[in-house]
Amino acid sequence: MKKSGNGQLLKFFNLRDMKKPETRIKYPTRLLKIESGQQFGKAQLQIFDTDHDFKDRLTNEINYSIDRILKLHRGGDNNYTITLPEFFKEKLGEDVKQRITKELSGYELRVLTAVVALAQISKSLSTLSYIEEIDRVVFEFQLGSLYRMLGIDSSYSKRHRDLVKDALMSLHYKEFLVPFNTKNRTGFKIKRLIELLEYSKFKDSQADGDYKFRLMVDACFISYQVEKAQTYFYIPSDVNLTLKKINPGRPNPSIELFIKCLYQAKHCSTTGKVEYSFSKLSDIMNLNRYKRNNNYSRIRKTIDKAFETALKLDLVESVEEDRARSGEVKYMIKFAS
Repeated sequence: MKKSGNGQLLKFFNLRDMKKPETRIKYPTRLLKIESGQQFGKAQLQIFDTDHDFKDRLTNEINYSIDRILKLHRGGDNNYTITLPEFFKEKLGEDVKQRITKELSGYELRVLTAVVALAQISKSLSTLSYIEEIDRVVFEFQLGSLYRMLGIDSSYSKRHRDLVKDALMSLHYKEFLVPFNTKNRTGFKIKRLIELLEYSKFKDSQADGDYKFRLMVDACFISYQVEKAQTYFYIPSDVNLTLKKINPGRPNPSIELFIKCLYQAKHCSTTGKVEYSFSKLSDIMNLNRYKRNNNYSRIRKTIDKAFETALKLDLVESVEEDRARSGEVKYMIKFAS
């Protein structure tokens, strides 16, 4: 990334300049699958175990990325990490897993939500550029706009603002396993979703929010193709602010993921309901880390808190707990109208 001292960047926007901010965000389903580690379905995971060509290609891609990041670490750059689906992460040696894999934090998930909104606002204002050769988009915004998307204003402490900036910087160094589908081929690539290209500060300004950022993000944040209902879902543009009010303090990543998944499920539901088994909910909310430590009480508390949050958001009307024929606990969720 490059720091600019003259404050001269291309067009950027400030939310304060917008007369009618959008009340909803079109959130990409593809991005949510990457965030929650669900980018490979059961069928694809079964193919991994049976199709040697698929397995070799994917294994080579993961191993190459691991070697590259370990080399960076040996050179003194310990910032780069990989976020992998649980299925692949559990196949790594414990030493490598601890050194280079890192889950998304609650703040990083909220920043991703904010970046999606800011990218879409930039697109609507024609201040966003699409780089077709690498299938990425570039746009610029004022740091104050990011704060406002996260429900942080001047009354919040420097610590809160630093946590936001730290989350953005962490995402700059975090890589993900991203499937792709082009006219010529289908495959996968480990790469960054967000790259911070440049930042600068307004001349003579002392305000923290007056930094300007130039960001490059994966094209999955913005659709340049014909949109279909299953490729996106709607979430409120003020969801981060509301979540901050409901759950003050450090956000829980499991709850943040669950809420996004609920909005996606509601968008796709034709009955106004959705049903999750306990194991499926554990996968979505990335609660397997508690299973490994036999901390099942923590899993239950987190699930209960997630349902409580959904009810307070007026996203869910009711939750009923039952058992499937297999004996596994399942949750029947009725969405609020």
